[in-house]
Amino acid sequence: MTENLNDNLYYELTELVLKMLSDNSSDVEAQRIRQILSDNPEAMDCYSDIILVYVGLSSSDGHIKYDSDEIPTSAELLREKIVSMEPEPELELPKVKSRPLPVRKPISISGILRFSGAIAAMIAVVILLTLAEDYSNAPKNYKALGNIASIVDTVDARWSNPEMQNINYPFNIKCGNYELQEGYAVIEFNNGTELVLEAPICLEILSNKEVNLELGRLVAKMDPGKKGFVVNTPGGKMIDLGTEFGVEVTNNKTSDLYVFDGKVSIAPKQNNISNAPAAIINAGYARRVRPDIDGIDEIQFNSARFVQKADYEVIQLASQGSSYHRWLEYQRKLRQDKDLLAYYAFLDDPSTDRLVNTAVATAGKLDGDLVHRDGKDGYLGTVVLPNDVRIPSWTAGRWDEKQALHFEHDKQQYVKVDWPADIKVGDNITFAAWIKQDSRNCFGHIISKRNYGPPQKMDFQWAVFVKDMVSYQTAMEFGFNNNDNIDNLFITEDIKVAEPLKWYHVALTYDINDGKAKMYVDGKLYGYLDYPYSQSNHSIASDVMYIGTDFFPDGDTDALQGCIDELVIMNRVLEPSEIKEMFLAGQPDDN
Repeated sequence: MTENLNDNLYYELTELVLKMLSDNSSDVEAQRIRQILSDNPEAMDCYSDIILVYVGLSSSDGHIKYDSDEIPTSAELLREKIVSMEPEPELELPKVKSRPLPVRKPISISGILRFSGAIAAMIAVVILLTLAEDYSNAPKNYKALGNIASIVDTVDARWSNPEMQNINYPFNIKCGNYELQEGYAVIEFNNGTELVLEAPICLEILSNKEVNLELGRLVAKMDPGKKGFVVNTPGGKMIDLGTEFGVEVTNNKTSDLYVFDGKVSIAPKQNNISNAPAAIINAGYARRVRPDIDGIDEIQFNSARFVQKADYEVIQLASQGSSYHRWLEYQRKLRQDKDLLAYYAFLDDPSTDRLVNTAVATAGKLDGDLVHRDGKDGYLGTVVLPNDVRIPSWTAGRWDEKQALHFEHDKQQYVKVDWPADIKVGDNITFAAWIKQDSRNCFGHIISKRNYGPPQKMDFQWAVFVKDMVSYQTAMEFGFNNNDNIDNLFITEDIKVAEPLKWYHVALTYDINDGKAKMYVDGKLYGYLDYPYSQSNHSIASDVMYIGTDFFPDGDTDALQGCIDELVIMNRVLEPSEIKEMFLAGQPDDN
């Protein structure tokens, strides 16, 4: 039965061939290779491409050809087959600027190997690798290769290349070295492959199927049905198998691979020599290779680390003045902060009744359930109440494109967040949120993590109250566990954050080094008070955090009346400039 060469079959063939080239294939797997190649004519070309990419040749039209009865199905047979090949097809090597290559005239694979006729067949592939390495290190006559790609768009780009200052897009480019010092850029190759670059990045384009990434981040995406794009790094080689993936090379030459869609082959190399077998990485996973260690390490997958095409479009719209897209790009970067304990961006699906924590450091934890107080024991929120009692309701946020949660004080609505014991609250803290009241009423508690004993214990709580409805005098309440006592701090200033139907950005920081709690409104510091304490454990009072209430057991709570849109809890004191940046990034147009 003839098999169609679909993606699954292509992936299977790739894995089998890579195992064969590493001398790790079994007799059953060798027979499976023979079956695939015998049943499907297209598979033969794919088989040849895999081998050519593996040994480092970059010719787009060179194929190794076999009769169906002599298909090599082991590394040894493959080497013997390469040695005995006729000199067709020929691979023309481009001329070089300075020193000549060992072979000047057009050569074929068999010609290369016959040049070392005294060497046994077992090292034929090594000869190919050595010659390919010599060629890749030689100065290249890039102009002879012509335009192979275009820079189709940029945002705030600054290139180090002198010829690329003040250019118009699309801008045709050849093989060569490119350094993007600032901004973002999109490159489209003639074969449809697309790269999104994020500065700073140093990139060498070798062909329309291969690049060297020396430093920085890129995202590569192939056209549907196409495969084989190669990204070389100081630590390894990544080969696209029909997919979208990101690669990052750091200053210490560590190379990280993140697979967003499809599959990617990754092969480590130590001192420019690959000693470990390649591995196939599936979507949703990430791996790391380093030039000083011959192996592949698993790392946490984080799609927000890279600028994919959709993210680039957000950056583009932000550069054109869209305040919503400006905030979207800011929150993409914010949620990667290693000190971020919890981040609720309120981009959730309203049908799920869930508030999702998008902080990368605590991903999969600290998600919240929308509930209401049950009127009995006050903790489960599971008893069915009359129809006029509802969970917090989704409503319009600061922009039409996003949501906020509306809390009704009298109905004791809140969000319940289970807090695992392994997530520790530090001594230095920042709380920040966007809040709005819908009438001239009190705001109430934004967050609370405490119990009411006996004895009472509190990890932290934070609230904003309107103390004077005439002057709009506002108090910000803050509490930390202080020697097992419940001590609340009230910062009272004559500032107007009580105007109805207006979004305010509020923030509070506590620094144990100077013992001061500081209150910010709309990016400005409005007040601070001394708040010394000696208790350093803020994860003992409760395994639940509440959003929208302090959850006092007798029902007399300071629950919130109003809306919340975005909530930040961070294990670090943000600087005043960072608080201002957060406010400016999230400020809606009509505020």
